Amino acid sequence: MILVPIQVRLTEPAVLTSPDGDDNIVNTLDFIPGSMILGAWVARNLQNVDAYLGGDFSFGCLYPMAAVDGDVVDLQPTVPTPLSYHALKRGAVCVRNAAVTEIDAEMEPVQARYVFENGKVMLVSPRREQHIHLERDRAAGTATADGGNVFRYQSINELEVFSGYIACTKDFRAGLLKNGPSDMRIGKSRGSEYGGHGVVSIGSPVQAESAKGRYLILRSPMIARRSNGTADGSLVALLETLGISSDNVEKSFVRAITIGGFLSISGLPRDRMRAVDQGSVLVLKEPITLTAEQLWLGCGLRTEEGFGRLALNEKWEKEYDLVLEENRAQLLLRSAADTEQPNQASEAMQANLRTARIQKSLERSIDRVARLQAMGAELYLNKNQLSELLAAAQESVEKFKEVVQKNLTRSATHSQYAATKINGKSIENWTATFVDALETWVPPPNSRWKNAWKPQGSAQNFLKAVIRQMQKRGGKSG
Repeated sequence: MILVPIQVRLTEPAVLTSPDGDDNIVNTLDFIPGSMILGAWVARNLQNVDAYLGGDFSFGCLYPMAAVDGDVVDLQPTVPTPLSYHALKRGAVCVRNAAVTEIDAEMEPVQARYVFENGKVMLVSPRREQHIHLERDRAAGTATADGGNVFRYQSINELEVFSGYIACTKDFRAGLLKNGPSDMRIGKSRGSEYGGHGVVSIGSPVQAESAKGRYLILRSPMIARRSNGTADGSLVALLETLGISSDNVEKSFVRAITIGGFLSISGLPRDRMRAVDQGSVLVLKEPITLTAEQLWLGCGLRTEEGFGRLALNEKWEKEYDLVLEENRAQLLLRSAADTEQPNQASEAMQANLRTARIQKSLERSIDRVARLQAMGAELYLNKNQLSELLAAAQESVEKFKEVVQKNLTRSATHSQYAATKINGKSIENWTATFVDALETWVPPPNSRWKNAWKPQGSAQNFLKAVIRQMQKRGGKSG
């Protein structure tokens, strides 16, 4: 297994669209997805498309580099923060690893997405800015609920540096990488101020080795597939994809996210799927051995885009001294006060317009479903709409549970919540049926897909219940 180091230094701001936005709010990822690196190589080497997509390559995600000890010249690579890392919310001087030792009740999961580890832990986050853009109504001269528009774009600052590895199975394959691009343009709205231009540097290939250990860490998101063929971000899906028995799991720190994307050839977005987030951790009772191919080529779906990469540790420290990164503002030639300061008035105006449009869309969708049912028509969803519905449903239920857990701290309040009933069921059970019903909607893997799938009974009621969530995410209601 050959690993080819790669660095990209942004010379212009970039908007790497995140799935959690909508038509008016565009958030950016804080890393460069492997799909963008793969696309840059394919664009320059169309004759090698089959080789790049044939399972011999994995174009890994690129993560921000750290300025260690204030050194803005010799930057160091980072890795996604393990979800087992905990620290005090204020005044933290150390990071404790919950996978190895017990943590204090006052400690919370580390919020920084990336860390540099060298005996100590340095928390790293790339600099991002937010900009408000107006599309004015020509008659009113400004954006209103009936005309014009307000957009909020989040972008990664120029001069940020990202690094990662491209993995290939054979030594001669690394020769194909020599024809890679010297620069690339990535992200959304490249014709405007978000040029997304980056300078590419390719390092010397190194040999990857197999690993053995009890501590399994996801170095990139994994699109895990359940036995019924659906993509899922649960612990069960992760274990099924890796072929690990649940009896061999001592602890787990797993988080689900939504994976999106964009197909530039068709000009259409990818189907959104649930995935296991990077940094998820499994602590095994008995050590396992993984080959270099399993670690670096990844497991699950879309591994050629860097999904599903793993790391395996035999030993892991219980606690690290915490070091805060300095001089990142010097790296970007900007002061820290200039970043992440959105205009509150613009945000409020944008939120009002967005709320009004969502309400109108919701009313139209509900009316359409009601008319179809009144006429005796059956409501159909194609496979793309079903995938979007599953992701929206899982997101809405998980966010609802998260709000309950964070806000219902008093036992009396929680008991009242649990006792409240809807249609004869407690809110907890009524909510849980949403998730439990999802698998029953999906045909088993040995069945033939027809042109459309038809929800029946309670599934139709559930479809109407998640229309609002789908409208917020820019989806279609059927």
